[in-house]
Amino acid sequence: MSSESKIGILTLHSGYNEGAILQAFCLASNLQKNVASEVEIVDHRYPSKIRAYGPVCDEKTRSLDDFINHSLPLSKKQFIADDHKGTFEFIGENYSALITGSDELWKLKYSRRCFGLISEQKNPWCPAFPNVYWPDEGIEIPKIAYAASIGKTDWRTIPGKHIKRMRNILSCYNLIGVRDRRTISFLKWLDADLAERSEWVPDPVFSIDVLSLIDREMLKQKLKQWGVDFGRPRIGLVLKDTPELNKVIAGMKQKGFQVVGLSVPNRIADVGLFDKGLTPIEWFGVFALMDICVSQRMHACISCIVNDIPFIAVDFYSNPMDDDTKLKDLMQSFNLPDYYYNSQEGSSRKFHRISEKLFNDPWPVSEIAEKLLLFSHRSREFTDKINRTLKETIK
Repeated sequence: MSSESKIGILTLHSGYNEGAILQAFCLASNLQKNVASEVEIVDHRYPSKIRAYGPVCDEKTRSLDDFINHSLPLSKKQFIADDHKGTFEFIGENYSALITGSDELWKLKYSRRCFGLISEQKNPWCPAFPNVYWPDEGIEIPKIAYAASIGKTDWRTIPGKHIKRMRNILSCYNLIGVRDRRTISFLKWLDADLAERSEWVPDPVFSIDVLSLIDREMLKQKLKQWGVDFGRPRIGLVLKDTPELNKVIAGMKQKGFQVVGLSVPNRIADVGLFDKGLTPIEWFGVFALMDICVSQRMHACISCIVNDIPFIAVDFYSNPMDDDTKLKDLMQSFNLPDYYYNSQEGSSRKFHRISEKLFNDPWPVSEIAEKLLLFSHRSREFTDKINRTLKETIK
């Protein structure tokens, strides 16, 4: 690419979710380092999601909001709208290429009424299709999907006219990189040719060394001020308040562990950092300072994987089609199914057995290290392919 080329990114970058903000930062950082000197996240925000997240109200939301607005390379123009026409015009006029991804930006939620004859999309977390994350044929610059995911969408509910539209949109993509097996299954259902063209690429958090950006000692001092006791073993907990699971966590506490709760309020925590001012990068680094973790959040699990911290992944998500989820996909990818607990099909006894295994069995450090090398190599490989594709297509 020429030095004058500029890449635009459409991703899930706003709101008070540490993992979503982190993946946006990592994707932009990776592209800026390895593809183009100038990269911007197109700052399109949906009013329904802004309302769902609510206003800045504590240290946590203030810190995340500040990181979004000052640490992400946002476009100078912001769009807060359900309509995406102005955003697409801006993209066509200002960028040489467009990246869509990462995360569950293709997730959709359809519901039926009037005996199933009318399809509606009213979920505030899932902007109605066609939305900004499905850039249409009117954008004539090269388009690339990076680790895109369909999430838990039930694609059997998608109306026929939308199916056709999706095929047309994705057929204009130069590269299609997806994050998980379920999204590949969706593409196979949508169009066999699209599935054939698609390829797996890891979450962008695997593409850069996030922990090199953290002052470990400064973070440790911050945690001490909030009550984290580094003289005791510590459990990092990202888990919603669930009585049957909390009983097992209470048993862990009896072994002398201090429970440090993050992101999701839970009464079982000894120290609650749910509303504390951590940047997404610091949040990611907290798990490296724990001895073990229990998490329902994907990027907390990724932090544990990167740092050889033993953990249990707790999955509260399900869909009516299959049992595939992003957490299950992650755990299978790293050959850690024995440390995966799905609340839909499990019992507290099963969760207890997994916790005992976590305490008693050696953590598979060498096997995880091999997989991390594979993920890192695959990230570089896909970035190289982006470079080659843009050199061939940008005039």
